[in-house]
Amino acid sequence: MENNIRIFIFGDSFASNLFQEGYEKLPDHHINPTQIGQYLLDLKEENIDDALWFSDWLTKFGYQVYNYGQGGSDNQTILEQFTKLDKEFRPGDRIILWLSSFSRFQWINDMSERWSINSNSVLHGLDYKNNDLLLKQCLNRENSFRNGYMSRVTLPFYEYFIDLHSRYNPIVVSFCNQTNQKMKNYKHFVSFDTTGSVSLLKFGNSFKTNIFTETNGQIVDGHFDRKTNLSYAIIFDEIIKNGLEKNYSKNRELLEKIKLRIETDTTVFRKPKKWEKNKDESKKIFTNVI
Repeated sequence: MENNIRIFIFGDSFASNLFQEGYEKLPDHHINPTQIGQYLLDLKEENIDDALWFSDWLTKFGYQVYNYGQGGSDNQTILEQFTKLDKEFRPGDRIILWLSSFSRFQWINDMSERWSINSNSVLHGLDYKNNDLLLKQCLNRENSFRNGYMSRVTLPFYEYFIDLHSRYNPIVVSFCNQTNQKMKNYKHFVSFDTTGSVSLLKFGNSFKTNIFTETNGQIVDGHFDRKTNLSYAIIFDEIIKNGLEKNYSKNRELLEKIKLRIETDTTVFRKPKKWEKNKDESKKIFTNVI
């Protein structure tokens, strides 16, 4: 049932609805499929229900969802997505902000195109000029965010910027370990740190699985699988419907509700038979990948 709560989503590829984008390009994927395209084709071949992104689940839960996430976005680009935010605030509006790694940055090339640069893109086959310079910048940014300029100045700026939108009661999350560690005590951040006395779900990160593990290594993609997308939607739904505005990770009652709901959810995600191949071997491969 639809409610009046609007959710505005900003972020990188973990926010962007990769499943929806993949289904829209499905005719092309039959010829030259991407990893996401192959994932969706495998489901189609065995008449399995379409995969849903966490924003799709939030829509099913009744929210009005506006997803402006974009794959490959660095954090500066993510802040620029805020220009899409409806200038007319409505009581109940929420923001979900999915931050990327602070070592990622945008680079404008000679053709005035924006490139998203990170260490993986430099090291794995992308033919940039000055690769050594770009890789060094990635490492410098990572070190600076750990204990340098970005830690002292850039991070406080991001928290200040988010605070300016506090009436939207932002929910800030990140898949990047370093971002999690640095921001876990920030009032609007949902921490996935499992080392503290209070950690999200307490049962650790076992609920966070990805396409690579779901397909037993047959599709090499690190984005979240169908089940984990549902888990994230449950997390956001519980925060919102309980009327919480901040300090989400310190709310033991909330964490227990999320834990119980995820553990008792009866949604069945049927898998194509082909994904069961090489099940044992995929675990070895995944160890090398991460």
